[in-house]
Amino acid sequence: MKLIFTLVLCGMGLVLGAQTCILTSQSQDFCTECSTQSVNGEPPALINGVFSGTLEITTTYEISAACLANVVFSGTVVFELNKKNHLTFGQDPQVAEGTNTTVASHNAQGGGIIYAFGTSYTKPYTEFEAIMSPAAGSGGIGGGGSGSAQLPVTLLHWNATATSAGINLSWASLNETDNDYYSVEHSTDGLTFRELTSVEGSFTTTEVQEYAYRHLSPAAGTNYYRLVQYDIDGTRTRFGVVSAEVAATQAGYTLSPNPARAGQEIVLHDPASRGVTPITLHHIDGRLIRSYTTVPNEATRIQLPDGVTHGMYVVRYGSKSKLLVVR
Repeated sequence: MKLIFTLVLCGMGLVLGAQTCILTSQSQDFCTECSTQSVNGEPPALINGVFSGTLEITTTYEISAACLANVVFSGTVVFELNKKNHLTFGQDPQVAEGTNTTVASHNAQGGGIIYAFGTSYTKPYTEFEAIMSPAAGSGGIGGGGSGSAQLPVTLLHWNATATSAGINLSWASLNETDNDYYSVEHSTDGLTFRELTSVEGSFTTTEVQEYAYRHLSPAAGTNYYRLVQYDIDGTRTRFGVVSAEVAATQAGYTLSPNPARAGQEIVLHDPASRGVTPITLHHIDGRLIRSYTTVPNEATRIQLPDGVTHGMYVVRYGSKSKLLVVR
Protein backbone atom coordinates (compact mmCIF):
# COMPACT_ATOMS: atom_id res chain seq x y z
CA MET A 1 0.00 0.00 0.00
CA LYS A 2 1.58 3.22 -1.16
CA LEU A 3 1.87 5.89 1.51
CA ILE A 4 2.10 9.61 1.08
CA PHE A 5 5.64 10.77 0.57
CA THR A 6 6.79 14.34 0.02
CA LEU A 7 3.95 16.21 -1.60
CA VAL A 8 5.19 18.59 -4.27
CA LEU A 9 2.74 21.19 -5.45
CA CYS A 10 4.16 22.47 -8.70
CA GLY A 11 2.84 25.15 -11.00
CA MET A 12 -0.07 26.08 -8.78
CA GLY A 13 1.13 29.64 -8.26
CA LEU A 14 -0.72 29.83 -4.96
CA VAL A 15 0.27 30.62 -1.42
CA LEU A 16 -1.47 27.95 0.64
CA GLY A 17 -2.40 28.14 4.32
CA ALA A 18 -4.58 31.27 4.57
CA GLN A 19 -7.65 29.76 2.88
CA THR A 20 -10.81 29.00 4.82
CA CYS A 21 -13.76 26.70 4.19
CA ILE A 22 -16.89 27.15 6.34
CA LEU A 23 -19.46 24.37 6.63
CA THR A 24 -22.80 25.28 8.18
CA SER A 25 -24.94 22.28 7.21
CA GLN A 26 -24.51 18.52 6.83
CA SER A 27 -26.14 18.88 3.40
CA GLN A 28 -23.02 20.65 2.14
CA ASP A 29 -20.49 18.34 0.48
CA PHE A 30 -16.97 18.93 1.80
CA CYS A 31 -15.26 18.22 -1.53
CA THR A 32 -17.62 20.43 -3.51
CA GLU A 33 -17.93 23.28 -1.02
CA CYS A 34 -14.26 23.57 -0.05
CA SER A 35 -13.06 23.45 -3.66
CA THR A 36 -15.32 26.33 -4.75
CA GLN A 37 -15.82 28.49 -1.65
CA SER A 38 -13.80 31.71 -1.43
CA VAL A 39 -13.62 33.53 1.91
CA ASN A 40 -12.29 37.11 2.06
CA GLY A 41 -11.09 36.84 -1.52
CA GLU A 42 -8.73 33.95 -0.78
CA PRO A 43 -8.50 30.91 -3.07
CA PRO A 44 -10.46 27.79 -2.06
CA ALA A 45 -8.92 25.66 0.69
CA LEU A 46 -9.24 22.49 -1.42
CA ILE A 47 -7.36 22.62 -4.71
CA ASN A 48 -6.66 19.59 -6.90
CA GLY A 49 -7.46 17.24 -4.02
CA VAL A 50 -5.12 19.00 -1.54
CA PHE A 51 -6.64 20.73 1.49
CA SER A 52 -4.54 23.42 3.19
CA GLY A 53 -5.94 26.13 5.43
CA THR A 54 -8.81 26.34 7.91
CA LEU A 55 -11.94 24.19 8.05
CA GLU A 56 -14.56 25.91 10.20
CA ILE A 57 -17.45 23.73 11.41
CA THR A 58 -20.57 25.52 12.71
CA THR A 59 -22.69 22.34 12.84
CA THR A 60 -22.15 18.69 13.64
CA TYR A 61 -20.68 17.37 10.40
CA GLU A 62 -19.35 14.19 8.78
CA ILE A 63 -16.88 14.23 5.90
CA SER A 64 -17.89 11.29 3.72
CA ALA A 65 -15.55 8.38 3.00
CA ALA A 66 -16.08 8.86 -0.74
CA CYS A 67 -14.86 12.44 -0.48
CA LEU A 68 -11.93 11.66 1.84
CA ALA A 69 -10.65 9.00 -0.58
CA ASN A 70 -9.67 11.85 -2.91
CA VAL A 71 -8.35 14.38 -0.38
CA VAL A 72 -4.92 14.88 1.18
CA PHE A 73 -4.45 17.32 4.09
CA SER A 74 -1.18 19.21 3.68
CA GLY A 75 0.75 22.23 4.90
CA THR A 76 -0.90 24.21 7.70
CA VAL A 77 -4.30 22.79 8.62
CA VAL A 78 -6.66 24.20 11.26
CA PHE A 79 -9.96 22.67 12.35
CA GLU A 80 -12.26 25.17 14.07
CA LEU A 81 -15.18 23.69 16.02
CA ASN A 82 -17.81 26.24 17.04
CA LYS A 83 -19.67 25.48 20.28
CA LYS A 84 -20.01 21.73 20.86
CA ASN A 85 -20.36 20.62 17.25
CA HIS A 86 -18.83 17.26 16.41
CA LEU A 87 -16.66 16.40 13.40
CA THR A 88 -16.56 12.86 11.99
CA PHE A 89 -14.19 11.50 9.35
CA GLY A 90 -15.99 8.84 7.30
CA GLN A 91 -12.65 7.11 6.78
CA ASP A 92 -9.14 7.73 8.07
CA PRO A 93 -7.88 11.00 6.57
CA GLN A 94 -4.79 11.08 4.37
CA VAL A 95 -2.10 13.46 5.61
CA ALA A 96 1.10 14.51 3.86
CA GLU A 97 4.38 14.40 5.77
CA GLY A 98 5.38 17.73 7.29
CA THR A 99 1.76 18.80 7.82
CA ASN A 100 1.10 20.94 10.91
CA THR A 101 -2.43 20.45 12.28
CA THR A 102 -4.13 22.31 15.13
CA VAL A 103 -7.68 22.33 16.50
CA ALA A 104 -9.39 25.48 17.76
CA SER A 105 -12.54 25.45 19.86
CA HIS A 106 -14.63 28.51 20.69
CA ASN A 107 -16.39 26.89 23.65
CA ALA A 108 -14.80 27.58 27.04
CA GLN A 109 -16.56 24.55 28.54
CA GLY A 110 -15.03 22.23 25.97
CA GLY A 111 -15.43 21.75 22.25
CA GLY A 112 -17.12 18.99 20.35
CA ILE A 113 -15.81 15.51 19.67
CA ILE A 114 -13.65 14.59 16.68
CA TYR A 115 -14.12 11.02 15.46
CA ALA A 116 -11.19 9.66 13.44
CA PHE A 117 -8.77 6.71 13.28
CA GLY A 118 -11.23 4.50 15.15
CA THR A 119 -11.06 6.82 18.18
CA SER A 120 -12.88 9.84 19.62
CA TYR A 121 -10.89 12.95 20.58
CA THR A 122 -11.96 15.71 22.96
CA LYS A 123 -10.52 19.10 23.98
CA PRO A 124 -7.59 19.89 24.02
CA TYR A 125 -7.28 17.42 21.08
CA THR A 126 -3.57 16.83 21.72
CA GLU A 127 -3.58 13.26 20.41
CA PHE A 128 -5.50 14.15 17.26
CA GLU A 129 -3.17 17.06 16.49
CA ALA A 130 -0.14 14.79 16.98
CA ILE A 131 -1.26 12.06 14.61
CA MET A 132 -2.42 14.64 12.04
CA SER A 133 1.03 16.27 12.09
CA PRO A 134 3.40 13.58 10.72
CA ALA A 135 7.01 14.72 10.64
CA ALA A 136 8.90 15.30 7.42
CA GLY A 137 10.39 12.01 6.23
CA SER A 138 7.79 9.94 8.07
CA GLY A 139 5.88 8.94 4.95
CA GLY A 140 2.68 10.66 6.04
CA ILE A 141 -0.59 8.90 6.82
CA GLY A 142 -2.91 6.96 4.56
CA GLY A 143 -2.99 6.35 0.84
CA GLY A 144 -1.93 8.45 -2.09
CA GLY A 145 -5.13 10.47 -2.35
CA SER A 146 -6.09 9.17 -5.80
CA GLY A 147 -9.05 7.12 -4.67
CA SER A 148 -7.47 3.91 -5.99
CA ALA A 149 -5.57 3.01 -2.83
CA GLN A 150 -7.26 1.38 0.12
CA LEU A 151 -6.05 1.04 3.67
CA PRO A 152 -4.53 -2.44 4.15
CA VAL A 153 -6.51 -2.91 7.38
CA THR A 154 -10.00 -1.89 8.41
CA LEU A 155 -9.75 -1.18 12.14
CA LEU A 156 -12.90 -2.00 14.11
CA HIS A 157 -11.70 -0.76 17.50
CA TRP A 158 -8.49 0.23 19.32
CA ASN A 159 -8.68 0.56 23.12
CA ALA A 160 -6.50 1.08 26.19
CA THR A 161 -7.80 0.05 29.63
CA ALA A 162 -5.96 0.54 32.94
CA THR A 163 -6.04 -2.43 35.35
CA SER A 164 -4.19 -3.39 38.52
CA ALA A 165 -1.88 -5.55 36.40
CA GLY A 166 -0.98 -2.87 33.85
CA ILE A 167 -2.69 -1.36 30.82
CA ASN A 168 -4.54 -3.73 28.53
CA LEU A 169 -4.38 -2.78 24.86
CA SER A 170 -6.81 -4.41 22.47
CA TRP A 171 -7.78 -3.95 18.86
CA ALA A 172 -9.72 -5.78 16.16
CA SER A 173 -9.51 -5.64 12.39
CA LEU A 174 -11.49 -6.63 9.33
CA ASN A 175 -10.37 -7.11 5.72
CA GLU A 176 -6.61 -7.30 6.23
CA THR A 177 -4.60 -7.18 3.01
CA ASP A 178 -0.87 -8.08 2.95
CA ASN A 179 -0.69 -7.27 6.66
CA ASP A 180 2.74 -8.25 8.01
CA TYR A 181 2.60 -7.00 11.61
CA TYR A 182 1.48 -4.29 14.02
CA SER A 183 3.76 -2.10 16.11
CA VAL A 184 2.46 -0.85 19.47
CA GLU A 185 4.09 2.45 20.47
CA HIS A 186 4.06 4.23 23.84
CA SER A 187 4.45 7.85 24.92
CA THR A 188 4.11 9.81 28.13
CA ASP A 189 3.56 13.18 26.42
CA GLY A 190 1.46 12.20 23.39
CA LEU A 191 4.16 13.45 21.01
CA THR A 192 7.29 11.30 21.28
CA PHE A 193 6.63 7.57 20.87
CA ARG A 194 8.82 4.47 21.20
CA GLU A 195 7.94 0.92 20.21
CA LEU A 196 6.78 -1.38 23.01
CA THR A 197 6.27 -4.54 21.00
CA SER A 198 5.33 -5.95 17.61
CA VAL A 199 2.40 -8.29 17.01
CA GLU A 200 2.19 -10.57 13.98
CA GLY A 201 -0.60 -9.71 11.54
CA SER A 202 -2.92 -12.08 9.68
CA PHE A 203 -1.60 -11.38 6.15
CA THR A 204 -4.79 -11.38 4.05
CA THR A 205 -8.22 -12.18 5.50
CA THR A 206 -11.81 -10.97 5.44
CA GLU A 207 -12.58 -12.34 8.91
CA VAL A 208 -12.50 -10.35 12.15
CA GLN A 209 -9.12 -10.64 13.88
CA GLU A 210 -8.69 -9.86 17.60
CA TYR A 211 -5.36 -8.68 19.05
CA ALA A 212 -4.20 -7.84 22.57
CA TYR A 213 -1.11 -6.75 24.49
CA ARG A 214 -0.56 -5.84 28.16
CA HIS A 215 1.79 -3.00 29.08
CA LEU A 216 3.23 -4.20 32.38
CA SER A 217 5.12 -1.04 33.33
CA PRO A 218 3.08 2.07 32.46
CA ALA A 219 4.10 5.43 33.87
CA ALA A 220 2.12 7.20 36.58
CA GLY A 221 -0.28 9.64 34.96
CA THR A 222 -1.42 9.57 31.34
CA ASN A 223 -0.01 6.89 29.04
CA TYR A 224 -0.49 7.31 25.27
CA TYR A 225 -0.43 4.45 22.78
CA ARG A 226 -0.22 4.51 18.99
CA LEU A 227 -0.88 1.58 16.66
CA VAL A 228 1.14 1.28 13.45
CA GLN A 229 0.44 -1.36 10.79
CA TYR A 230 3.16 -2.60 8.42
CA ASP A 231 2.58 -4.23 5.03
CA ILE A 232 4.75 -7.09 3.77
CA ASP A 233 6.53 -4.54 1.54
CA GLY A 234 7.46 -2.43 4.56
CA THR A 235 5.02 0.44 4.07
CA ARG A 236 3.04 1.52 7.10
CA THR A 237 -0.27 2.98 8.19
CA ARG A 238 -0.65 4.85 11.48
CA PHE A 239 -3.90 4.58 13.40
CA GLY A 240 -5.17 6.75 16.23
CA VAL A 241 -3.69 7.49 19.61
CA VAL A 242 -5.50 6.12 22.68
CA SER A 243 -4.70 6.82 26.32
CA ALA A 244 -5.21 5.45 29.83
CA GLU A 245 -4.58 6.91 33.28
CA VAL A 246 -2.45 5.23 35.94
CA ALA A 247 -2.64 6.50 39.53
CA ALA A 248 0.63 7.39 41.24
CA THR A 249 0.38 4.55 43.77
CA GLN A 250 3.95 3.32 43.64
CA ALA A 251 5.61 5.90 45.91
CA GLY A 252 7.89 4.31 48.46
CA TYR A 253 8.43 1.12 46.47
CA THR A 254 12.17 0.83 45.81
CA LEU A 255 14.28 -1.53 43.76
CA SER A 256 18.07 -1.62 44.06
CA PRO A 257 20.57 -1.87 42.58
CA ASN A 258 19.18 -0.71 39.28
CA PRO A 259 20.83 -1.24 36.81
CA ALA A 260 21.83 -4.74 37.92
CA ARG A 261 23.85 -7.67 36.54
CA ALA A 262 22.86 -11.23 35.70
CA GLY A 263 23.03 -13.40 38.83
CA GLN A 264 23.04 -10.37 41.14
CA GLU A 265 20.83 -10.05 44.22
CA ILE A 266 18.42 -7.12 44.18
CA VAL A 267 16.38 -5.75 47.07
CA LEU A 268 12.74 -4.69 46.92
CA HIS A 269 11.33 -2.61 49.75
CA ASP A 270 7.77 -1.35 50.16
CA PRO A 271 6.81 0.37 53.43
CA ALA A 272 3.15 -0.31 52.64
CA SER A 273 3.63 -4.07 52.44
CA ARG A 274 1.28 -5.92 54.82
CA GLY A 275 1.47 -9.51 53.66
CA VAL A 276 2.93 -12.08 51.33
CA THR A 277 2.89 -10.65 47.82
CA PRO A 278 3.89 -12.44 44.62
CA ILE A 279 6.81 -11.02 42.66
CA THR A 280 7.40 -11.75 39.00
CA LEU A 281 10.25 -10.86 36.67
CA HIS A 282 9.23 -10.26 33.06
CA HIS A 283 11.12 -9.37 29.93
CA ILE A 284 9.99 -6.02 28.48
CA ASP A 285 8.10 -7.95 25.78
CA GLY A 286 5.94 -9.58 28.47
CA ARG A 287 7.62 -13.00 28.77
CA LEU A 288 7.69 -14.37 32.33
CA ILE A 289 11.28 -15.04 33.45
CA ARG A 290 10.87 -16.07 37.11
CA SER A 291 8.44 -15.90 40.05
CA TYR A 292 9.30 -15.05 43.69
CA THR A 293 7.49 -14.58 47.03
CA THR A 294 7.95 -11.77 49.58
CA VAL A 295 8.28 -11.92 53.34
CA PRO A 296 5.63 -9.77 55.13
CA ASN A 297 6.83 -6.31 56.30
CA GLU A 298 10.44 -6.92 55.30
CA ALA A 299 12.64 -5.95 52.41
CA THR A 300 12.69 -8.82 49.95
CA ARG A 301 15.86 -10.08 48.31
CA ILE A 302 15.57 -11.82 44.98
CA GLN A 303 18.25 -13.39 42.83
CA LEU A 304 18.39 -12.62 39.14
CA PRO A 305 18.96 -15.72 36.98
CA ASP A 306 22.56 -16.22 35.89
CA GLY A 307 21.52 -16.55 32.28
CA VAL A 308 19.41 -13.41 32.06
CA THR A 309 20.51 -11.35 29.06
CA HIS A 310 21.22 -7.63 28.91
CA GLY A 311 18.16 -5.48 28.36
CA MET A 312 15.01 -4.06 29.91
CA TYR A 313 12.89 -6.04 32.38
CA VAL A 314 9.82 -5.42 34.51
CA VAL A 315 9.62 -6.42 38.18
CA ARG A 316 5.97 -6.77 39.18
CA TYR A 317 5.18 -6.56 42.89
CA GLY A 318 1.49 -7.23 43.40
CA SER A 319 -0.25 -4.49 41.40
CA LYS A 320 2.92 -2.36 41.23
CA SER A 321 5.77 -2.55 38.76
CA LYS A 322 9.18 -1.07 38.08
CA LEU A 323 11.56 -1.19 35.16
CA LEU A 324 14.85 -2.99 35.77
CA VAL A 325 17.89 -2.59 33.54
CA VAL A 326 20.24 -5.56 33.28
CA ARG A 327 23.73 -4.80 31.97
